Amino acid sequence: MSQFPKLLNKSEDINIDAIATPAGYHMLSTLLNAQVVPANCLHEIASGIVGIEAATTFVQSLKRDFEKPITAEQIFKDYTKVKDRHEKMIREKRNDLIYVTMIDIIAECEVNKVDKTALDNMKDYLNDCLPETLTTIVLRLNDSILGKLSKYEGLVDKIIDIKKSISNV
Repeated sequence: MSQFPKLLNKSEDINIDAIATPAGYHMLSTLLNAQVVPANCLHEIASGIVGIEAATTFVQSLKRDFEKPITAEQIFKDYTKVKDRHEKMIREKRNDLIYVTMIDIIAECEVNKVDKTALDNMKDYLNDCLPETLTTIVLRLNDSILGKLSKYEGLVDKIIDIKKSISNV
């Protein structure tokens, strides 16, 4: 084989793109619960299962005492219980947590019926939101929910201003 050195030293280029899926997270959870992943290999193993971006976020969350976002359910049940956390997230510019909460609210409004208690709590949450968060939520809520929120005068003025400013763009 010394006559054909290229046949002995051919580089491989194997590229497998892992993506985050529920099955991948289940597999990663199973490995972590079984304690078979060495700490110094966690990022590499997680990257191979759920992808580099998701693995990086996951590993970082473990390092910095991961704070969970506020859920739509918590807001809809009793916003006063999570109001201080919400205000803290705004003060600390925790846009990652604010975004997850915002998406959860939008999703809940799309798939579940929103009762009067939930609407009252949602109104209080929306009044406390930053303008950009409120704008995003208003743009994504269906007309039925917006109609129900229109009974709250202070909030309806904000929604009308948002709708007007968007229609002028």
